[in-house]
Amino acid sequence: MNGNTPEPIYNIALAHLLRAEGLAAEGEQRHRFGSRHGQVDVLLDFDEYAVAIEAEYGNPAKKDANKRLPKRTPAIVNGLPLRLVVAIGYPNRLARLAESRAQENLAACDDIRIAYRYFGEEWSDETFGSVTDLAETLRDYWVQSDDGTGIDRIVQQAARAIEAASNILTRGNPNDSDEHDEPATKALIWLNALLFQELLARHLDPAQLPEPFRTGGRVPRPSPDQGPSVVVEQWDEILNINWWPIFFIARETLSQTPAPTNREALQILKAAASLIAESGAIRRHDVAGRIFHRLLDSRKFLATNYTTIPASILLAGLAFDLRNEC
Repeated sequence: MNGNTPEPIYNIALAHLLRAEGLAAEGEQRHRFGSRHGQVDVLLDFDEYAVAIEAEYGNPAKKDANKRLPKRTPAIVNGLPLRLVVAIGYPNRLARLAESRAQENLAACDDIRIAYRYFGEEWSDETFGSVTDLAETLRDYWVQSDDGTGIDRIVQQAARAIEAASNILTRGNPNDSDEHDEPATKALIWLNALLFQELLARHLDPAQLPEPFRTGGRVPRPSPDQGPSVVVEQWDEILNINWWPIFFIARETLSQTPAPTNREALQILKAAASLIAESGAIRRHDVAGRIFHRLLDSRKFLATNYTTIPASILLAGLAFDLRNEC
Protein backbone atom coordinates (compact mmCIF):
# COMPACT_ATOMS: atom_id res chain seq x y z
CA MET A 1 0.00 0.00 0.00
CA ASN A 2 1.38 3.39 -0.99
CA GLY A 3 0.96 6.31 1.34
CA ASN A 4 1.50 9.99 1.89
CA THR A 5 2.87 10.04 5.41
CA PRO A 6 3.53 13.47 6.98
CA GLU A 7 6.74 14.06 8.92
CA PRO A 8 5.06 14.29 12.38
CA ILE A 9 4.05 10.62 12.07
CA TYR A 10 7.72 9.69 11.83
CA ASN A 11 8.58 12.01 14.73
CA ILE A 12 6.19 10.05 16.94
CA ALA A 13 7.61 6.79 15.58
CA LEU A 14 11.14 8.05 16.33
CA ALA A 15 10.19 8.86 19.92
CA HIS A 16 8.68 5.40 20.33
CA LEU A 17 11.80 3.70 18.96
CA LEU A 18 14.05 5.77 21.23
CA ARG A 19 11.94 4.74 24.22
CA ALA A 20 12.47 1.14 23.16
CA GLU A 21 16.20 1.91 23.33
CA GLY A 22 15.76 2.89 26.98
CA LEU A 23 15.66 6.68 26.48
CA ALA A 24 13.01 9.03 27.86
CA ALA A 25 11.64 10.51 24.63
CA GLU A 26 8.41 12.31 23.73
CA GLY A 27 7.31 13.16 20.21
CA GLU A 28 5.24 16.11 18.94
CA GLN A 29 4.48 17.51 22.40
CA ARG A 30 4.31 21.10 23.61
CA HIS A 31 6.89 22.06 26.23
CA ARG A 32 7.74 25.05 28.35
CA PHE A 33 10.68 27.07 27.02
CA GLY A 34 11.46 29.59 29.74
CA SER A 35 8.30 31.67 30.05
CA ARG A 36 6.87 30.51 26.72
CA HIS A 37 5.60 27.25 25.29
CA GLY A 38 6.64 25.62 22.06
CA GLN A 39 6.58 22.31 20.25
CA VAL A 40 9.58 20.09 19.57
CA ASP A 41 9.65 17.22 17.11
CA VAL A 42 11.22 14.97 19.76
CA LEU A 43 12.43 15.90 23.24
CA LEU A 44 14.58 13.68 25.45
CA ASP A 45 14.98 14.00 29.22
CA PHE A 46 18.40 12.97 30.56
CA ASP A 47 17.76 13.83 34.22
CA GLU A 48 20.12 16.84 34.37
CA TYR A 49 19.55 18.21 30.87
CA ALA A 50 17.36 17.90 27.78
CA VAL A 51 18.06 17.10 24.13
CA ALA A 52 15.89 18.39 21.27
CA ILE A 53 15.56 16.67 17.91
CA GLU A 54 14.25 18.50 14.86
CA ALA A 55 13.53 16.50 11.73
CA GLU A 56 12.32 16.88 8.17
CA TYR A 57 12.49 14.94 4.94
CA GLY A 58 15.73 15.23 3.02
CA ASN A 59 18.39 17.43 4.59
CA PRO A 60 18.77 17.58 8.39
CA ALA A 61 16.55 20.25 9.94
CA LYS A 62 19.38 22.50 11.15
CA LYS A 63 17.43 25.73 10.76
CA ASP A 64 14.66 24.57 13.09
CA ALA A 65 17.22 23.12 15.50
CA ASN A 66 19.12 26.41 15.69
CA LYS A 67 15.95 28.09 16.93
CA ARG A 68 15.81 25.64 19.83
CA LEU A 69 19.42 26.11 20.95
CA PRO A 70 20.83 29.62 20.42
CA LYS A 71 24.61 29.70 20.37
CA ARG A 72 25.02 32.32 23.10
CA THR A 73 22.13 31.74 25.49
CA PRO A 74 21.35 28.24 26.76
CA ALA A 75 17.69 27.39 26.39
CA ILE A 76 15.73 26.04 29.35
CA VAL A 77 13.03 23.51 28.53
CA ASN A 78 10.74 22.16 31.23
CA GLY A 79 13.23 23.49 33.77
CA LEU A 80 16.21 21.62 32.26
CA PRO A 81 19.07 23.16 30.27
CA LEU A 82 19.08 22.21 26.61
CA ARG A 83 22.66 21.10 25.97
CA LEU A 84 22.34 19.38 22.62
CA VAL A 85 20.22 19.61 19.51
CA VAL A 86 20.05 16.98 16.80
CA ALA A 87 19.03 17.69 13.22
CA ILE A 88 17.65 14.74 11.30
CA GLY A 89 16.85 14.19 7.65
CA TYR A 90 14.45 11.33 7.03
CA PRO A 91 14.94 9.52 3.70
CA ASN A 92 12.47 10.96 1.20
CA ARG A 93 11.16 7.52 0.32
CA LEU A 94 9.55 7.25 3.78
CA ALA A 95 6.98 9.87 2.77
CA ARG A 96 5.64 7.54 0.11
CA LEU A 97 5.19 4.57 2.45
CA ALA A 98 2.10 3.65 4.41
CA GLU A 99 1.49 5.46 7.70
CA SER A 100 0.46 2.19 9.33
CA ARG A 101 4.02 0.89 9.02
CA ALA A 102 5.86 4.10 9.87
CA GLN A 103 7.60 2.74 12.95
CA GLU A 104 8.64 -0.48 11.23
CA ASN A 105 9.93 1.38 8.17
CA LEU A 106 11.87 3.92 10.24
CA ALA A 107 13.45 1.16 12.34
CA ALA A 108 14.72 -0.49 9.16
CA CYS A 109 16.47 2.66 7.90
CA ASP A 110 20.24 2.89 8.09
CA ASP A 111 20.54 6.03 5.95
CA ILE A 112 18.98 8.66 8.21
CA ARG A 113 21.02 11.87 7.92
CA ILE A 114 22.09 13.07 11.36
CA ALA A 115 23.99 16.13 12.61
CA TYR A 116 24.67 17.25 16.18
CA ARG A 117 25.29 20.65 17.74
CA TYR A 118 26.38 21.02 21.33
CA PHE A 119 25.87 24.29 23.17
CA GLY A 120 28.49 26.83 22.14
CA GLU A 121 29.78 24.73 19.25
CA GLU A 122 29.26 24.45 15.51
CA TRP A 123 27.40 21.68 13.76
CA SER A 124 29.10 18.32 13.46
CA ASP A 125 29.63 16.72 10.09
CA GLU A 126 26.57 14.90 8.82
CA THR A 127 26.54 11.15 9.20
CA PHE A 128 24.26 8.40 7.95
CA GLY A 129 22.89 5.94 10.46
CA SER A 130 19.95 4.23 12.09
CA VAL A 131 17.79 5.05 15.09
CA THR A 132 19.97 2.65 17.08
CA ASP A 133 23.08 4.58 16.03
CA LEU A 134 21.42 7.79 17.18
CA ALA A 135 20.48 6.24 20.53
CA GLU A 136 24.03 4.98 21.09
CA THR A 137 25.48 8.43 20.40
CA LEU A 138 23.04 10.05 22.83
CA ARG A 139 23.85 7.47 25.51
CA ASP A 140 27.59 7.98 25.00
CA TYR A 141 27.21 11.74 25.36
CA TRP A 142 25.12 11.26 28.49
CA VAL A 143 27.75 9.04 30.12
CA GLN A 144 30.67 11.28 29.12
CA SER A 145 28.92 14.47 30.23
CA ASP A 146 28.84 13.34 33.86
CA ASP A 147 31.36 15.14 36.06
CA GLY A 148 31.11 12.54 38.81
CA THR A 149 29.21 14.82 41.16
CA GLY A 150 26.94 12.79 43.36
CA ILE A 151 28.11 9.29 42.46
CA ASP A 152 30.42 9.06 45.47
CA ARG A 153 27.52 10.06 47.70
CA ILE A 154 25.33 7.40 46.07
CA VAL A 155 27.99 4.73 46.57
CA GLN A 156 28.42 5.74 50.22
CA GLN A 157 24.68 5.59 50.71
CA ALA A 158 24.48 2.14 49.16
CA ALA A 159 27.48 0.90 51.14
CA ARG A 160 25.86 2.04 54.39
CA ALA A 161 22.66 0.19 53.48
CA ILE A 162 24.63 -2.96 52.68
CA GLU A 163 26.52 -2.71 55.96
CA ALA A 164 23.27 -2.28 57.92
CA ALA A 165 21.63 -5.21 56.11
CA SER A 166 24.76 -7.30 56.58
CA ASN A 167 24.75 -6.64 60.33
CA ILE A 168 21.12 -7.77 60.53
CA LEU A 169 21.88 -10.97 58.63
CA THR A 170 24.91 -11.67 60.82
CA ARG A 171 22.96 -11.19 64.05
CA GLY A 172 20.18 -13.44 62.79
CA ASN A 173 22.53 -16.27 61.84
CA PRO A 174 25.78 -15.85 63.82
CA ASN A 175 26.92 -19.43 63.25
CA ASP A 176 25.58 -19.86 59.74
CA SER A 177 28.95 -19.67 58.03
CA ASP A 178 32.61 -19.18 58.70
CA GLU A 179 32.79 -16.86 55.71
CA HIS A 180 32.71 -13.40 57.25
CA ASP A 181 31.83 -11.72 53.97
CA GLU A 182 28.80 -13.89 53.19
CA PRO A 183 26.17 -11.50 54.67
CA ALA A 184 27.68 -8.54 52.80
CA THR A 185 27.74 -10.58 49.60
CA LYS A 186 24.07 -11.46 50.01
CA ALA A 187 23.16 -7.84 50.68
CA LEU A 188 25.03 -6.63 47.59
CA ILE A 189 23.42 -9.28 45.37
CA TRP A 190 19.96 -8.33 46.66
CA LEU A 191 20.59 -4.61 46.24
CA ASN A 192 21.82 -5.21 42.71
CA ALA A 193 18.65 -7.13 41.83
CA LEU A 194 16.43 -4.48 43.43
CA LEU A 195 18.21 -1.75 41.47
CA PHE A 196 17.74 -3.62 38.21
CA GLN A 197 14.10 -4.27 39.07
CA GLU A 198 13.68 -0.51 39.54
CA LEU A 199 15.19 0.03 36.09
CA LEU A 200 12.93 -2.52 34.46
CA ALA A 201 9.86 -1.09 36.18
CA ARG A 202 10.65 2.42 34.96
CA HIS A 203 11.96 1.77 31.46
CA LEU A 204 10.92 -1.63 30.12
CA ASP A 205 7.99 -1.57 27.71
CA PRO A 206 6.66 -5.17 27.63
CA ALA A 207 5.14 -4.55 24.21
CA GLN A 208 8.67 -4.19 22.78
CA LEU A 209 9.73 -7.66 23.91
CA PRO A 210 9.74 -10.62 21.51
CA GLU A 211 6.46 -12.53 21.56
CA PRO A 212 7.56 -15.42 23.84
CA PHE A 213 8.65 -12.97 26.56
CA ARG A 214 5.59 -10.71 26.70
CA THR A 215 4.14 -11.17 30.18
CA GLY A 216 1.19 -8.83 29.65
CA GLY A 217 2.11 -6.30 32.30
CA ARG A 218 4.89 -4.01 33.42
CA VAL A 219 7.49 -5.13 35.93
CA PRO A 220 6.40 -3.81 39.37
CA ARG A 221 8.64 -1.58 41.44
CA PRO A 222 9.84 -3.04 44.75
CA SER A 223 7.41 -1.86 47.42
CA PRO A 224 8.37 -1.20 51.06
CA ASP A 225 5.19 -3.02 52.12
CA GLN A 226 6.09 -6.27 50.37
CA GLY A 227 7.71 -9.13 52.22
CA PRO A 228 10.42 -11.45 50.90
CA SER A 229 7.90 -13.95 49.49
CA VAL A 230 6.36 -11.28 47.25
CA VAL A 231 9.79 -10.15 46.07
CA VAL A 232 10.70 -13.75 45.24
CA GLU A 233 7.49 -14.04 43.18
CA GLN A 234 8.34 -10.82 41.33
CA TRP A 235 11.84 -12.08 40.59
CA ASP A 236 10.32 -15.34 39.33
CA GLU A 237 8.23 -13.31 36.86
CA ILE A 238 11.30 -11.40 35.71
CA LEU A 239 13.20 -14.66 35.27
CA ASN A 240 10.42 -15.81 32.94
CA ILE A 241 11.57 -13.00 30.63
CA ASN A 242 15.36 -13.17 31.12
CA TRP A 243 18.14 -11.58 33.21
CA TRP A 244 19.09 -14.84 34.91
CA PRO A 245 22.63 -13.74 35.91
CA ILE A 246 21.12 -11.00 38.08
CA PHE A 247 17.93 -12.45 39.50
CA PHE A 248 18.56 -16.20 39.84
CA ILE A 249 21.25 -15.95 42.51
CA ALA A 250 19.33 -13.17 44.25
CA ARG A 251 16.15 -15.24 44.33
CA GLU A 252 17.91 -18.37 45.57
CA THR A 253 19.78 -16.64 48.39
CA LEU A 254 16.71 -14.66 49.48
CA SER A 255 14.56 -17.81 49.50
CA GLN A 256 17.12 -19.64 51.65
CA THR A 257 17.54 -16.86 54.21
CA PRO A 258 15.25 -17.32 57.23
CA ALA A 259 12.77 -14.82 58.60
CA PRO A 260 12.66 -12.28 60.11
CA THR A 261 16.19 -11.24 59.20
CA ASN A 262 15.50 -11.53 55.46
CA ARG A 263 12.57 -9.11 55.76
CA GLU A 264 14.46 -6.61 57.92
CA ALA A 265 17.51 -6.60 55.67
CA LEU A 266 15.37 -6.38 52.54
CA GLN A 267 13.51 -3.32 53.87
CA ILE A 268 16.76 -1.40 54.22
CA LEU A 269 17.95 -2.41 50.77
CA LYS A 270 14.63 -1.57 49.07
CA ALA A 271 14.75 1.94 50.50
CA ALA A 272 18.31 2.40 49.24
CA ALA A 273 17.46 1.01 45.79
CA SER A 274 14.56 3.44 45.44
CA LEU A 275 16.73 6.46 46.30
CA ILE A 276 19.50 5.37 43.93
CA ALA A 277 17.03 4.77 41.10
CA GLU A 278 15.49 8.21 41.65
CA SER A 279 18.95 9.77 41.28
CA GLY A 280 19.42 8.24 37.83
CA ALA A 281 22.93 7.09 38.78
CA ILE A 282 22.33 3.40 38.12
CA ARG A 283 21.66 4.05 34.42
CA ARG A 284 24.96 5.86 34.00
CA HIS A 285 27.40 4.22 36.39
CA ASP A 286 28.46 0.73 37.39
CA VAL A 287 27.11 1.39 40.88
CA ALA A 288 27.22 -2.25 41.95
CA GLY A 289 30.85 -2.55 40.87
CA ARG A 290 31.82 0.62 42.71
CA ILE A 291 30.06 -0.54 45.86
CA PHE A 292 31.81 -3.89 45.66
CA HIS A 293 35.25 -2.32 45.43
CA ARG A 294 34.44 0.11 48.23
CA LEU A 295 33.48 -2.81 50.48
CA LEU A 296 36.58 -4.69 49.41
CA ASP A 297 38.74 -1.71 50.35
CA SER A 298 37.03 -1.43 53.72
CA ARG A 299 37.50 -5.19 54.31
CA LYS A 300 33.79 -5.93 54.31
CA PHE A 301 34.77 -8.63 51.83
CA LEU A 302 37.84 -10.79 52.24
CA ALA A 303 40.28 -10.21 49.41
CA THR A 304 40.97 -13.94 49.29
CA ASN A 305 37.31 -14.51 48.41
CA TYR A 306 37.23 -11.97 45.58
CA THR A 307 36.66 -14.62 42.91
CA THR A 308 33.76 -16.16 44.85
CA ILE A 309 31.63 -13.04 44.39
CA PRO A 310 29.20 -13.82 41.54
CA ALA A 311 29.95 -11.87 38.40
CA SER A 312 26.25 -11.10 38.17
CA ILE A 313 26.48 -8.36 40.77
CA LEU A 314 28.31 -6.19 38.27
CA LEU A 315 25.73 -6.32 35.49
CA ALA A 316 23.16 -3.75 36.58
CA GLY A 317 25.53 -0.84 36.17
CA LEU A 318 26.30 -1.69 32.58
CA ALA A 319 24.58 0.11 29.70
CA PHE A 320 20.87 -0.56 29.90
CA ASP A 321 20.39 -1.88 26.38
CA LEU A 322 17.10 -3.74 26.11
CA ARG A 323 17.85 -4.83 22.55
CA ASN A 324 20.42 -7.32 23.81
CA GLU A 325 18.55 -8.61 26.83
CA CYS A 326 16.13 -11.04 25.20
